[in-house]
Amino acid sequence: MSENSEIVPRRRGAQPGNLNHLKHGLYIEGRSIRNTTSIERAQLFDLNLIITRTKDYINRLYEEGLKCKNIAEYNLTMHNISSAAMALTRLISIHNQFQNTSLPSDFVVTKKSTVLNLVDYYKNRISSVIDLSELGTDPDLEDAEK
Repeated sequence: MSENSEIVPRRRGAQPGNLNHLKHGLYIEGRSIRNTTSIERAQLFDLNLIITRTKDYINRLYEEGLKCKNIAEYNLTMHNISSAAMALTRLISIHNQFQNTSLPSDFVVTKKSTVLNLVDYYKNRISSVIDLSELGTDPDLEDAEK
């Protein structure tokens, strides 16, 4: 190292470029909490597969509808396409809900906000209703606090 180079102190938390938060579950992004656990990704994969098959079904209905010979067949085809389109819209909406969950409006989000801050927020909210000292402690949360 040269004599003129300064050592930049490491800041608290993950360093720039660290992607561990994407691999290990929950993290706060904007005004929502995002879950990226492997089970969550598997569920999203299954949902993506269902969405893709629904799109294929709509296309197949359209192709079959081109062969219709009377107005009753056209009406039935249009009814089936519109029903499948409504199902597709609902599936896409569910897919979006799986990815993000809105944070409470009174939870203050800063650059230093973590999932542990969110856990503490909810502990404070429910402490007036139940006695938290009776509940056991989670060893994973204790390790994360250290």
